Amino acid sequence: MLHLTEADVARRLDMDVAIAAVLRGLTAEANGATAAHPKQVLPFW
Repeated sequence: MLHLTEADVARRLDMDVAIAAVLRGLTAEANGATAAHPKQVLPFW
């Protein structure tokens, strides 16, 4: 079984949020929309 420390989990969540923000930004760009305001960028879960 994989054991994760709190730091590992936090790092993983930060990475997921950053990836989600980048993907959302790219999607908005592809749709010709302006990038979402930072307050609108939320994690997907």
